[in-house]
Amino acid sequence: MTKRKVLLLLSGQLRTYDNDMVVNGWRKLRNQYDITTFMCCWNNRGRSLYSIKHYTNDMVEEDESVDLQSVENIFDTTNIKLFGYNDWLAGYDFKHWMKDYKSDQFFNSVFAAFYLKKQVFKYAMDTLGDIRDFDGVYLTRPDMFFLRELPDFPFDEPEHVWQQNASENYYPDRIYDNFLFCNLENAAKICTLYDSPLLPLSIGQKFGHNDLHYLDPCKVLFSYFHLAGISHKSYDFLYTEPYRREEDKKNHRDHYLGGKKMWGETE
Repeated sequence: MTKRKVLLLLSGQLRTYDNDMVVNGWRKLRNQYDITTFMCCWNNRGRSLYSIKHYTNDMVEEDESVDLQSVENIFDTTNIKLFGYNDWLAGYDFKHWMKDYKSDQFFNSVFAAFYLKKQVFKYAMDTLGDIRDFDGVYLTRPDMFFLRELPDFPFDEPEHVWQQNASENYYPDRIYDNFLFCNLENAAKICTLYDSPLLPLSIGQKFGHNDLHYLDPCKVLFSYFHLAGISHKSYDFLYTEPYRREEDKKNHRDHYLGGKKMWGETE
């Protein structure tokens, strides 16, 4: 049986990318699909806003420089670019109006994140040239672990953006931004948000009913999808999440899988 052909675009901070469970999940995903991977990440590990706010994390040293060879080996690709965070802030690509948000807790979750999405999509398109025959695109980050094997049914409707806002992790009127699947056309729309005139509008306007912070990326993307006319659907379950701390293993097993091992933990 021919494997689905997938473009995997990874961006953001690497964080727990080299944890055994994370590594194993990506290995299994490469066995499941015919994957072409591109990555654009910051050149230090970093930590998530959630991690910094809620607990002390001894799993990673956030200022540790990234070992490029290790990243290449784990993700089985040399299509990797590393960026300096301060270089971005001091460069021409950092727009003047964005400075007004620098003190906000979600500044990096929107502006830094979508800057790297812009970079990874451009990198992939420049490298691939006329090659466009992918069955779908995964837009996500390198520190994800997999609770379950990904289903194939979104490949039947890639004209929608598929997010993970299922009944078991539902929150109203959001786009859960850490793992998305869609066709190349919608991937382009998402990854070019950084330069779009709709970005400040998506920050300033609110659609639907939720109490998310105005700069929360889940709210910003929901507004952007509304303004840009991007259709979205949800997976039926939560399949993958960022790996922030050791307790995530047991917590996710117990909460979502009745105590059973997760897909990323098994061979």
